[in-house]
Amino acid sequence: MTNRTLSQLVTYWRNLLQLHDWNFLVKVVSEDELPEGAETCCSAQLDAKTATLFFGANHDDEARKAQVIHECLHVACTDLRESLLRSTRGYLPHGVRNTLKCELLHQEEMLVLRLERAFMEVTQ
Repeated sequence: MTNRTLSQLVTYWRNLLQLHDWNFLVKVVSEDELPEGAETCCSAQLDAKTATLFFGANHDDEARKAQVIHECLHVACTDLRESLLRSTRGYLPHGVRNTLKCELLHQEEMLVLRLERAFMEVTQ
């Protein structure tokens, strides 16, 4: 998949998920620039409504599509996750908030994986 096609696919899913107020930057990087064991990752800044999606270089089109869906779904979850974490500031001790954040990220990943599989199935 070309970088242009990858960017078009990200734009398609951004629009489908109604993330119109978010700016997306797409970067294809070497595998060693990604977190250990990851094929893709994203970094989302809620205040700036900016997301950078990082993709490893060597994947077939079907795998790439699943990765795009997966990372766009993470961006879609950002508002919910960050809103909840912000609402606990000042009410929960730091250690409890860190535990909460870890659990939120775990549950988000489980939800994103289920939705990714569903979207892949209905778009076949």
